[in-house]
Amino acid sequence: RTALHSYEHFAWRSLVGLAAVIAAATGFGLLLLLVRWNWPPLASFDRHAVDALNHVVAGRRAAVAVLTAITGFGGRAVLFWLVTVSAVTMLVRRQYQLTAYLVVTGLGALALDPAIKLLVGRLRPVVPAPVATAPGNSFPSGHALDATVFYGVMLLVFLPIIPRRLRRLINGLVVALVVMIGVSRVALGVHYPSDVIGGWLLGVAWLGVTTHAFGHWRAETGQPPLHLAEGLAPEAAPQLGPARIVP
Repeated sequence: RTALHSYEHFAWRSLVGLAAVIAAATGFGLLLLLVRWNWPPLASFDRHAVDALNHVVAGRRAAVAVLTAITGFGGRAVLFWLVTVSAVTMLVRRQYQLTAYLVVTGLGALALDPAIKLLVGRLRPVVPAPVATAPGNSFPSGHALDATVFYGVMLLVFLPIIPRRLRRLINGLVVALVVMIGVSRVALGVHYPSDVIGGWLLGVAWLGVTTHAFGHWRAETGQPPLHLAEGLAPEAAPQLGPARIVP
């Protein structure tokens, strides 16, 4: 009966996770169509939001400096460095599944952003008093997409070594950082709100797809079912922490 209950619990979690992935993907697809068709209510909302934030931020050097610092945490240089170091560490410690997960999920996010931007072809906002610039098209926000995926990946991989009493706090901090990075892109006038929302939705969808695939991979190799509250590989906790120096 205990085994049956465990399988039922696993099946329920899988269905809930799959529903969340489908919801995120569907939301992104709908938003993409609305942006591509230049739906007037959405276009009006985007325009007013960008102009309003530009009016607040323009001329305030301290605010611009803080926003620029926040947006930097979503830059590819920072995120690529974090994931590369983590992947190399996992490889050295023979955590080959985690290494593959990091590489595939990260490279997928890096490929999705330019491909969809090219498909949609949305120009970036033009604000009355520019305080920042960014190259390329606007939808979706690469910073929002990359931050969602990369910080999500890091959290899932290293969750097993985070004390249980701190996990809720760490989860909240990661979500807050991803939200602040997205908001900073709009406040700096380089993205519309729908660009950022699209990046978040696409990031959640892609992260969900790769995590779901990772769970099936574990099952096929005879490992315990995936329970995200415990991280991707709880049994790898001894190898995830800092290396101990033996005298």
